[in-house]
Amino acid sequence: MSKVYVSLDIGGTKLIVASFTGAGRPLKQEFASTPAKLNEGLDLLDRMITTVSGGKRISGIGAAAGGPLDHRTGVISPSHQ
Repeated sequence: MSKVYVSLDIGGTKLIVASFTGAGRPLKQEFASTPAKLNEGLDLLDRMITTVSGGKRISGIGAAAGGPLDHRTGVISPSHQ
């Protein structure tokens, strides 16, 4: 089975989830507006990840989110606050 890697771009207004081969070739990409509620956002990311992975086993996930991370709480704060 070929390896699939997933990337997440988690923004204040949009989410982008994409999958790639082990050689870095893009496979599929999904875009969505970022929900206001955390659980809705997590559910949406889960569905997007399932879609872009195409049912294949995921070998790795990388994520990016804007804003500073408070390492004590795990909360990412928007830069504009």
